[in-house]
Amino acid sequence: MESARGAGAEVSAHIGGDLGAVPGPVSREGYRMLQECLTNVLRHAGPVPVSVRVEVLDSWLELEVRNKQPAEPAASPGGGSGLRGLRERAVLLGGAAAYGPDGGVWRVHVSLPLQ
Repeated sequence: MESARGAGAEVSAHIGGDLGAVPGPVSREGYRMLQECLTNVLRHAGPVPVSVRVEVLDSWLELEVRNKQPAEPAASPGGGSGLRGLRERAVLLGGAAAYGPDGGVWRVHVSLPLQ
């Protein structure tokens, strides 16, 4: 999150639950997914306000990134497979990922099981 802030994004974060209960592989993958989301925000929307939620609820790690969609998207090189790959990685871990426009914001939501 600090890297995104350093690039000009205004990042607000809510972090909750027992993060110590998150197993190493899930923690590492969750970190990479969050990193991918923030990189995508900067690449496609520019330095816009971003809301991040990282929370352990029951036996799940929940990640959510929301950012305002700009009137004109920032220039972005190529059309990668970052979000598609994020969804595939979530499924491999037994979880799920969804992304897309949601009432004027772009939303990415990931659920990863702790077991």
